[in-house]
Amino acid sequence: MLEKLRETLEDALPRTEAAAILFAALARWGPRIPGDDTEIAGFVRGALHDEVSARVPSRSLSPLLRALEDVLATAGAPTADHEIPIDVEVEEPPRWREEVSTKAMRSIEGPVPVLVVAATTAFALRLRLALGEAMVDVEARNDLPGVERALKSSALTVIDGRDPSVIPIDRLADALVHATTTHVVVWGSDTAHGRKVVEATDARGMTVSGIASSEGIGPIFDLVTSRRS
Repeated sequence: MLEKLRETLEDALPRTEAAAILFAALARWGPRIPGDDTEIAGFVRGALHDEVSARVPSRSLSPLLRALEDVLATAGAPTADHEIPIDVEVEEPPRWREEVSTKAMRSIEGPVPVLVVAATTAFALRLRLALGEAMVDVEARNDLPGVERALKSSALTVIDGRDPSVIPIDRLADALVHATTTHVVVWGSDTAHGRKVVEATDARGMTVSGIASSEGIGPIFDLVTSRRS
């Protein structure tokens, strides 16, 4: 049902605005994703209603709110797939090349692989639902071996400064600076953890994109869009 809500927003609004509204509403609702009918109804009539009302012009507001209510009336039970597992595996870290590639980032057909480094799956879940699985393939990691492995294939890596992973910042920065195919973003660069990650990568000669959480999901949406062919 959450996917249908996103589609309803996208039918009425520019896609970047629809994603921003849904992402912000999910963050406002709480760290989990609403799951059953009662929770989704509360989400639509609470957090999502408030975000739509704050961002959509009054002339378009009532039709959109009615359309969202129609989703509640017609959609079936939500699916049970509301988790992105974080696996903690023990393995030897991969060997990195000494030099860092300066090749331009390639364009991607289909969903853009996104790695989220955070303590929980909250940000990753919101990102996947707000942008849609046709646009992003999201993986969440909270362990260094998993991050090092995922960096080989991720096109975009998001370090969640508001939900810091347990990985020591220096070891995380060492892994990031040797990743050659990903664009690194620090979400919540205005937080203490976010600033430390930016400082650690800068000290290693790497420039990352810092995004204050108050900027919303727009900059990440733009980065994802720029990587798609």
